[in-house]
Amino acid sequence: MSFVIGRIGNKKFHSLNEISSAVNHNLRLHLTHSLNERIDQDKINNNRVLINSFNCDLEKGSSFQNELMNFYNSKNIKIKENNVLMLEFIISASPEFFENISKKVYEDWINTQLEFIKNQFGDNAKLVVLHEDESSPHFHIFLSTDQTSIKKYKNQKGEFFKETTSLNAKRFNPDYLSQFQDNLAKANEKFKLSRGIVNSDREHESIKDFNKRVKKILSKDYEKEIENQLNTLIEKNQKEIGIFNKKKVLTTSFVQKIFKPFLNRVLKDISIINFIKKESEKLQKTKEENEKLKKDLSSRSNSLHNAIEIIEKLTKAGINKENEKIKYLNEKNQELFDLDKENKEEIKNLYEKIVILQNENRSLKKNLKSNN
Repeated sequence: MSFVIGRIGNKKFHSLNEISSAVNHNLRLHLTHSLNERIDQDKINNNRVLINSFNCDLEKGSSFQNELMNFYNSKNIKIKENNVLMLEFIISASPEFFENISKKVYEDWINTQLEFIKNQFGDNAKLVVLHEDESSPHFHIFLSTDQTSIKKYKNQKGEFFKETTSLNAKRFNPDYLSQFQDNLAKANEKFKLSRGIVNSDREHESIKDFNKRVKKILSKDYEKEIENQLNTLIEKNQKEIGIFNKKKVLTTSFVQKIFKPFLNRVLKDISIINFIKKESEKLQKTKEENEKLKKDLSSRSNSLHNAIEIIEKLTKAGINKENEKIKYLNEKNQELFDLDKENKEEIKNLYEKIVILQNENRSLKKNLKSNN
């Protein structure tokens, strides 16, 4: 499985000298001895500057820092002593992703990362460099830390709002970084690059630091330590050695010559075995964490599925209940309509009866008047 790699740089830049050094490093303007050993000189020209917002002189490391300060001044930003002037983010992928990768897929990967950088960081991305001269291709992203906000003011004349810009690196907090890595993984789904372990509290060790540790273990020489121990051992047991060494064969130099190289190899082997054991334990722990994460993910997936089923059932039950209510109201409405119709018929009949009675009454009055 290949992983997408996205992290914040090793340091926050508080001074112009720090910025200049970082720019020199990433533009390969001043190569240190350690950097010379790490990079492929034949591939330096393959490095690309993909964003240069300030149009700074790429042959001068100081050009970027000067343009950055001019930019802050143009925004009327008041720089305080502890302000972070610049941040650096790094984006890459695990080495196996680049093995046997086609040029078309590689260029697509580059364009995808560049599009992600623009969407994620916006105008804060001032300088973006792609390095292809090291073990794995990776992006260095230099960010300005300016942030514009609307502040509310109040005085005797009333309330009013003012747009202000200041330096704020605090917003790049762990929550932001976690979301940044989520977004980066989503942008790289088409390359089948996975996100690293979420909320891992393990410190990530670079390949460079790991190789240093291995080299240190392999190159360590125990001969001086063995020599001291053997001398001490011989001095403490001279009497016993003398009994079995009448011909003076077991001299100190002889013992040193015979046992020192052998013991040195043994101690080296022990160190290597211990190192491998510790690294195996770390790998096993990572494997166990991954299995736990898979189980948690499966459990959450099942819980989500069950929740969806419950919601669907409740929704369906709610719809059925509402339909029953509507049906009941329709029935009552029909009953009222029928009752209203019956009442109208009764009123009509009563009216007709009243008319008949009125006619009879008039006739009776007329007859009574005639008889008088």
